Amino acid sequence: MANSTDQMSKPIEKVSPMETISLSRSSNDSIKFSELSKEEFIRKPCLEEQHNCCFNLFFCFYFPFICHCKGLTDTDIYECHSEDKAETMSSIVKKNWDPQVTDYLKLKTEFDTAIAEGRQTTGKPPKPPSILRLIALDAAGYRVVIGVVTQMIYYGFLIVQPAMMQLVLRAIENRDRDPSVGFPYAPGIILILAPFLSFFFEALSIRMYFHYMVACRAMLIGKIFDKTLNLNISAQSNIDTGRMISLVSSDSMIIGNSIWQIFYTSLVPLQLIVPLILVIINFRVSAYVSIGVLLIFIPLSTFFMGLSGKAIHRYMTHGDARMKISNETFQGIRVVKFSGLESVFTDNIKQARAKQNTDSAWFVLWSHVSHSIVRNLSQAVNGATFTTFVHINGVDRSEFGSRVIPNFGYLNYSTNEANQFPYYFQTLTLIYYATQRIKQFLLLPEMKHEVRNPPKDANIVLQFNDASFKWPDPPEILKTEDEKEVIAKDEEAKLKDQNRREDKVPEEMQEMKETPPSSLHKPSTLSLLRHLTPTQMEAIQTSLLLRPHPTRLLPRSLTMVVGGVGSGKSSFGAAVIGEIEQVEGNVDVKGSIAFCPQTPWITNNTVRGNIVFGSSFDERKYLNTVRSCALVSDLKMLSSGDQTAIGEKGVNLSGGQKARIQLARAVYSDRDIYLLDDPLSAVDAHVGRYLMEECITGVLKGKTVILMTNQLQFLNRADNVILLNRGNVVAQGTYAQLKEKAINFDKYITKMDKDEPPNEATPALSPSPITQPTEITLADVETGADSAAGKQLLTEEEMGSGSINMSLYCSYLTSFFPIAVVPLFFVVCLLAESVPVFQTYWLSIIPSNTVFPAIDYKWKINMYSLLCVVGLVFFLVRACFLGAGTKRSTRIVHDRLLDHVIHCPPSFFDTTPMGRILNRFTGDLSQVDQNLLYFFMAVINYWIAMFGQLIIIGLQTPIFLAVGLPILLVLLVILVLYTKTARDIQRLDGIARSPVMTLYSESISGAGLVTIRAYHQQDVWRKRFFDAVDQWTCRSFLFSVGKNWSELYASMISTCFMAGVVVFGWNFMNSAQLGVCVMAAMTYSHLSTYLVHMTADLDAKMTSFERVRFYSTKLPQETKISSVTPPPEWPQKGQIQFDHVTFRYRPGLPFVLTDINLDIAGGEKLGVCGRTGAGKSSLLFALFRLVELDPALAPKMLDIDTGLPIKTDPTEAPNSGRVLIDGVDISKVELSRVRKAIAIIPQDPTLFAGTVRYNLDLVSKCTDDRIWEVLDMVEMHEVIAGLQYGLDSQVAEGGSNFSAGQRQLLCFGRAILNNCKIIVLDEATASVDVDSDAKIQRTIREHFVDKTLIVIAHRLNTILDSDRILVMEAGQVAEIDSPSTLKSNSSSALNALIHSLEH
Repeated sequence: MANSTDQMSKPIEKVSPMETISLSRSSNDSIKFSELSKEEFIRKPCLEEQHNCCFNLFFCFYFPFICHCKGLTDTDIYECHSEDKAETMSSIVKKNWDPQVTDYLKLKTEFDTAIAEGRQTTGKPPKPPSILRLIALDAAGYRVVIGVVTQMIYYGFLIVQPAMMQLVLRAIENRDRDPSVGFPYAPGIILILAPFLSFFFEALSIRMYFHYMVACRAMLIGKIFDKTLNLNISAQSNIDTGRMISLVSSDSMIIGNSIWQIFYTSLVPLQLIVPLILVIINFRVSAYVSIGVLLIFIPLSTFFMGLSGKAIHRYMTHGDARMKISNETFQGIRVVKFSGLESVFTDNIKQARAKQNTDSAWFVLWSHVSHSIVRNLSQAVNGATFTTFVHINGVDRSEFGSRVIPNFGYLNYSTNEANQFPYYFQTLTLIYYATQRIKQFLLLPEMKHEVRNPPKDANIVLQFNDASFKWPDPPEILKTEDEKEVIAKDEEAKLKDQNRREDKVPEEMQEMKETPPSSLHKPSTLSLLRHLTPTQMEAIQTSLLLRPHPTRLLPRSLTMVVGGVGSGKSSFGAAVIGEIEQVEGNVDVKGSIAFCPQTPWITNNTVRGNIVFGSSFDERKYLNTVRSCALVSDLKMLSSGDQTAIGEKGVNLSGGQKARIQLARAVYSDRDIYLLDDPLSAVDAHVGRYLMEECITGVLKGKTVILMTNQLQFLNRADNVILLNRGNVVAQGTYAQLKEKAINFDKYITKMDKDEPPNEATPALSPSPITQPTEITLADVETGADSAAGKQLLTEEEMGSGSINMSLYCSYLTSFFPIAVVPLFFVVCLLAESVPVFQTYWLSIIPSNTVFPAIDYKWKINMYSLLCVVGLVFFLVRACFLGAGTKRSTRIVHDRLLDHVIHCPPSFFDTTPMGRILNRFTGDLSQVDQNLLYFFMAVINYWIAMFGQLIIIGLQTPIFLAVGLPILLVLLVILVLYTKTARDIQRLDGIARSPVMTLYSESISGAGLVTIRAYHQQDVWRKRFFDAVDQWTCRSFLFSVGKNWSELYASMISTCFMAGVVVFGWNFMNSAQLGVCVMAAMTYSHLSTYLVHMTADLDAKMTSFERVRFYSTKLPQETKISSVTPPPEWPQKGQIQFDHVTFRYRPGLPFVLTDINLDIAGGEKLGVCGRTGAGKSSLLFALFRLVELDPALAPKMLDIDTGLPIKTDPTEAPNSGRVLIDGVDISKVELSRVRKAIAIIPQDPTLFAGTVRYNLDLVSKCTDDRIWEVLDMVEMHEVIAGLQYGLDSQVAEGGSNFSAGQRQLLCFGRAILNNCKIIVLDEATASVDVDSDAKIQRTIREHFVDKTLIVIAHRLNTILDSDRILVMEAGQVAEIDSPSTLKSNSSSALNALIHSLEH
């Protein structure tokens, strides 16, 4: 939506409320502003606060930006105004909103209780507090008062201009009768100065409003973040992250950008009534005709604007769905690329986008139809009113100039306000929707912070007293009735489409589908789904009930919590830290708690930053932590040691490294109680033993440790063992006590104990493979392999420089229309805008006897009215052009962006913050969707109109062009100066909003909130978030207030223009001619002032299209070239050959694989093992072509400092080698074909929002019977059959409503259904219990007999039955042979690894 300045006083067009959605859905960049760690400079103090009032009246604080010779950078931006800061505004929320919410929730609880107990069956529930009141009353301060008062003064100077013009025109008529009459100095000077004075006070008013608006946005975003920190967004949550990000990026922007209209509309009655009264005084009875025209046009325009409002609301609702799919796709991009299913996911996103395309088209069509009506309102009112006045009162030609033309000013002012009613209505409607969405979120139930008192017994640190727990009812942001209606229609359309597809299924397939599964199977529920509401469709599996009583833990003890998949181990930890709802009883805890979630949560920071995690740095404690967590050797391998930058979610770390860094975070925090949720499952066998000895029973000895694990070989080290089954404590005691009770541990026997090799004597070739130095210094961990290369992983966001290239405008325009249609479109625009200009010129012809003398005086008046109809037709034709073009443009721009991004290599996603990517699909794309078109059309209209006014004045007084054209040149100079500054600040504003989205997105992803709360880091993250919001606020204010600077100084030039018109008119024109010229000059004054900032705004808004186009054309791309087309059944054997494979992940980094030569026979089972960093997973990068070995196919790289494409260093050794499958060089085969030929079960299992069926069968090629059969193979049949809707049960985002082990099993089932000849298992059963693992291994042996299997394992027992074992070391093949051969060789590397298990 256009900025509020445009909305408040635009003479011809009004800003589309869609501008308020300019930052929708959105995104997440680095944790720190501008990668905050780089903000080492001290921000300049706010100049506006330092300057005195007089300087600020003339916007002197803005001159440093205008006068900046070079492009503006982040260091040139000063600190945010203290009154606009998020922390300042949050105090208003705490004072006014929070107490109201507390009272409301108390009353609501009492009301609900009364209803439930039958004590109250009538009466209304308590009314929730109003967000609108908080914003419009509580947050409004002295600046709003100043804004309203100065706005009234501004309007006074507008009203006085027609009166002064009338006095000047009467003086000219008197002078024509009496030459001695002198120049009317008082009204003449006021008429000349009025434009400047009106803009002077308007600039002050708007500056106050801008402060208020950005402060309101900061207040809302800050409150949303505070609320989020207190929400239990757990595995059972129904709140999708796309919707939550929308609240920050879209809804808060809608309110922030539009809230001024609440105060502005309060003056509308004054602005409408005063001109009408003056018109009635002058036109008498004829004035009532204008009121009649208003009563016809305004409701009609409001009706169409209401239709556009509904369309934009549908756009927002469908946008939530699109962003949910887009966010999940990019978050799980590795799975997408491993599967070669980019086309499947892009089709899903495009289907969701197609609805938005239609919504955008209708919005633009109805908006421009409404605009066409109000655009002609002024001419229609003028024509109807003065035609009636002339006919009734018999006004002759000589009186037309003084009696009729001056009143056009009053008529224009009244119609300008009246025709804004539809826009006010639409904007207030959007504010209502936005406040409702935010209010619904802010009223969600928060976590119940149960009091944790110390146990009465001093010898106990943790005790459950008759306590039971369950995951709370899923908090869900309620949908409005309109949103429910939109979703219901979408679901109905889907069902109709599904029915059509079912009707087309062959009869044999129908019979197969209708065949009921076995009695053990949960049948498909497609028929039931047809009767479900959308809310029921989103239902998640039933809450898990946990009953850990009786449980008592002694101080300085090690307790191990064990159990099968889904037994409640993680829920046990959640109960201790209060992340799960306590149904009854209580929990007594003594001491502080450190927590390690099952899925490591690694932030975008350095290694050291992730370990220290907000605590003060203690060198001795830090070094001891690093050593005990086996990180010393890793830090030496990392390019910059512990200063190495870590990407989002730890993308540049192995699973074991992420687990150990998270463990180090807990150790460094130095708490009393440690909750460790299965930290050993992701590490190698010898590393796990080292962590147990040196960390868990070493450094943490003397602490109370609770270890949830499947690593049962360590049970004998535990002081206490708790065995869980379906949330119940089956047994508790020491390992020996449980053995004496005949507890059957066979189901849970560790994968390492089973088939563990005997204690053979092995030489001391590697007596301590994981040995860490006992004494280390900070220098040992600060310096890595390349101390400079790894300090920055993420690329800087690219920032354009200089003016916007004309090719961008051409590209944007041709996205709307084919090239052949563009000239026709411009002809329609020219004709539409020329009609009002010609009508203004026609006014000077009406009283003339010499121009068109054959046309009667009254017929000239009637022709003015007929021109209104002609203009309306042209405007409606243009609206149809724009509606059709918008649908085409939104589709082309989005699809190009999506197709280009989805085919970027994995290295791009590793080095680019996800928020930055999502920002292109939210803020930038929304700008392009709606707002850019508005500015584009406004500038075209303004230029045509302004040149038209110059032509009118030039036709009346050609000599005046000698003054008008130089003034126009001065305006162009102001335009150039302001455009350069506005463009740079807009680019900085676009970059500044990404960190806000990053911090928010990162905090709500994975175990973010749980970890932040467990370590009591809420204040730390809150400060980081508020700092990022403040920087965004400052840039948004500077961009907006620049328009006031341009308007103020352009109005000074316009004053000179008005002075020239009055002086020349007094000497060379009659009253009618001067009246027309003064009207043209008044219009010119407004047009030229707005044209300056609107043209600059267009240039600035084009930066969004520039950013979208960069991501649509300039990003590195995976090759799409294929010179070999293998047969459809390829690969038949599954034979794999690595031929001298050598590669690095990206230029500047060391080689990760060196001269790998490896032959894997078809149908062979190859086990791959090695220590962390040995290169095990790197083999997959070559196999899946995630890194190209052929330099000719390698994608271009982005410079890490600029984010722009660069050429690789020709002196650097390139990647080399080949990978062949069945003798075919995979680099010559189409990329998706290669990846679809290989199935993978990754270490980090990824599920997508949707049904269980969809997650197992992404391409919908399998029958339900086959899916149930595979679920039985992977031990998930019982779990899925127990869900309410079976295969049609919903999977939460990321699969968070399933345990880590269950997610791994479902991913394993997905791989089986793919039925590929080659299958890769990357520690695929790390999080499952041994009983399930044994069954899976049996499934592999029985069903994958003819498949080629590559099993990457940390646990040797899972690969000891392989045909061959490959041991990797330092990126090379250390050895490869059969397990028996390697074990028989006492000096083999495999035996060295086995030896580590025994010591």
